[in-house]
Amino acid sequence: MTGNVTDRKEAIAVDGEGAAYVAGATAASDYPSVGSLQPSGAAFVTKLNPQGSALEYSTLLLYAVPTVSGIAVDANHNAYFAGWNILTMPTTAGTFEPNATNGFVIKIADTLGAPVPVLSPRQFAVSILQKGTSGTGDITLANYGDQSLSINGISISGPNAGDFSQTNNCGASVSPAASCTLQITFSPTVDIGARNAVLVVDFGALPGQSVPLSGQTGFPIIQIAPALSWDFGAIGVDTFDTEDFQIFNTGTGFLHLSYAFSGGDFSGDMFGGSWASYPLGRVQSLSEYRSSRRRPVFALDS
Repeated sequence: MTGNVTDRKEAIAVDGEGAAYVAGATAASDYPSVGSLQPSGAAFVTKLNPQGSALEYSTLLLYAVPTVSGIAVDANHNAYFAGWNILTMPTTAGTFEPNATNGFVIKIADTLGAPVPVLSPRQFAVSILQKGTSGTGDITLANYGDQSLSINGISISGPNAGDFSQTNNCGASVSPAASCTLQITFSPTVDIGARNAVLVVDFGALPGQSVPLSGQTGFPIIQIAPALSWDFGAIGVDTFDTEDFQIFNTGTGFLHLSYAFSGGDFSGDMFGGSWASYPLGRVQSLSEYRSSRRRPVFALDS
């Protein structure tokens, strides 16, 4: 289609009138787009007229290069594009697997005369946070139809709705092949526990859609074994001795340690390590060695 070496035409089907449907993958930025379902993509389905002289449509799909299994066409000129992909794909409401990766089937109609709202992801979860902190993430609302999508309202309900909030740039409608973003913020109001709510989008004449929201709140508890005292005894200059200890997180939230450092006299003779975070139940081992006659102070920064 473009002459780009990245274009892969991997499947073709022909309808009863002689129109050809070509499916494949591309990394070309100039792949022809006619009535595309999204502004860019890594896969394509292109329909040529029976004479092969013009494109009836050429739509881009997905955002990761797929493995194409095939394409088929029914008597009503609906194309069915099947394949395999490594990323989670947007899915329509009521689909068999709403949070799909790997295999997919996409149905494409010549004309529809209606909007098709798609929320992605279909489930939203936030990692463990402590009370008084916040975490955010995005949900995308895309219109895969050929008519404008009306938005009557966006709300959050459910047992812990007060722990979640949303802002968005959707406005009152979303044009065909366009999308908007809803930013979800989780701010736990309790010390420990699972928090759940539901994002609800009202489309007016169309059935509304919802996305389950979940978050976990907790706090870390640090334990170090053996106790924070080590006696290296008497050792010579420029010789080495080691002491090992372990750090345990026995709490309900992540323990974040930025670095270990030494202080006191001859602290330069002590060597430590650095870490990022400790999930629940994680253990970290650290060896310390010294070659001095005086005792420095070892500390952890969290």
